[in-house]
Amino acid sequence: MQERIQGFVDTIPSENRDQLIQLEQCCRDLPEVTLLQARLVELENAEIAELSKADNPSTNERELTRLKTRRNLYLQQLARHDVKSGGLWAVAYLEELQQEHEQTLALQWLDDISARWKESPLIDNLTGAQFAEVKREEIISARTSTATYLDIDEYEVQKYDNLRSGPTTFRRELEHMIDRPGPFAKLHYFWNPRSQELTAETDYQEQKWVFPIPGKTLATVDVDRTSIFSSGPYMLLKFDNSLSLWVSRGPEVVPLMLWTKSIQESSAQTTSGGINSRLPWYEVSEPYAGPVIEDRVYYRVGGNLHAVDLLTGRALWELKNISDSAALFGAGAALGLISRDRQLPRELTAVNS
Repeated sequence: MQERIQGFVDTIPSENRDQLIQLEQCCRDLPEVTLLQARLVELENAEIAELSKADNPSTNERELTRLKTRRNLYLQQLARHDVKSGGLWAVAYLEELQQEHEQTLALQWLDDISARWKESPLIDNLTGAQFAEVKREEIISARTSTATYLDIDEYEVQKYDNLRSGPTTFRRELEHMIDRPGPFAKLHYFWNPRSQELTAETDYQEQKWVFPIPGKTLATVDVDRTSIFSSGPYMLLKFDNSLSLWVSRGPEVVPLMLWTKSIQESSAQTTSGGINSRLPWYEVSEPYAGPVIEDRVYYRVGGNLHAVDLLTGRALWELKNISDSAALFGAGAALGLISRDRQLPRELTAVNS
């Protein structure tokens, strides 16, 4: 059966890549999907190489980022589910992370390799644990200067909390929720209405990135409804009534926004909105963005749960009548919702993502 499926997959023309992508999404729970994923890695790599050779690759940077992100998702899936060659796919994904200088993500992936192939042969007569240890030492030695700088955490260093959001400053620090460690996780995010910029900074006031977001003013942005949700190489920015997804491209390059969409809601959509119409002091629930699971992004608007495509923001499905105070979190391939309104019955719900 495997040979027959492999023969079928090999005969699908490369120009039918979109159909292959849809087929992979439909069949992801089946063991045979690894054959589709391997073919898609081959096709994505060929497209990446072609776009990289273009006269002006910067004009294709968003498409290049989408291709690399999707290719990396397939590599992770193959590493976890390809019984015969999972180890080789794991090494291939590690090499891609190192090529993009994503050292934080590479170290996390080495932890996965060590746990999954602990005593099993992986490559070059090394077990997973041995390979992970060798690679970990290489990465850490390359980060010696950074590690030396970070060691000052052990001392009484004056941080700049007094410069953060307060009545004497124009910028405001945004709420930052972290689902998985990654390049976005250890940063603080500030909105400056004067410069119309979102800045990301370290604990020691080192500016890491600047995200220009035109068209927003202090009068139109409700900072209390603006937050960051980071999940591995992805960052969700909930900016008042809009949601955008940003993807990391290495520590020295500003992250790229793949899409943005409106998440405007009406008070009639929410249970708390109905209560608020009778009791004005009762706070109406605000939208919640996150988490990111595989190639899907989840968010809640009122009492509706939405799933959209990671790379395009295209709507996939909507689940109505959930708690409109629910926070969302991911665990493996499952999606959890827990209500946070202390004035209503608390609920915990699990959804197959």
